[in-house]
Amino acid sequence: MEKQHQSYTLSYLPVAWEYQEIIKTLIQNKAQGKVFYFNTENTIDETVGQVMTLTGDSGAGLFVTMDNGVAVRIDRIITICGKLGAAYDEYNNFSVCGANCGEGS
Repeated sequence: MEKQHQSYTLSYLPVAWEYQEIIKTLIQNKAQGKVFYFNTENTIDETVGQVMTLTGDSGAGLFVTMDNGVAVRIDRIITICGKLGAAYDEYNNFSVCGANCGEGS
């Protein structure tokens, strides 16, 4: 299956090592589940499948690839197989604050 690498306009933000370790463990355990993430339009998206590989580099970005061919940049993952991802705080802030957070009255 062809890899669906998405082109993000936001710069890659390096993630804490814990998130990479979570993904590596999921790959070793051949974990299957849902991944919720911010897509290239910065809206919430999801994919379902087995976590297959972690590729890329810390400069251009690390991507987790699912068995369905979808590749998600790890700094944009909200949750992966029920575990918190690097973008969870961004998601949580948005859900608490709403789309109008920070706008003047």
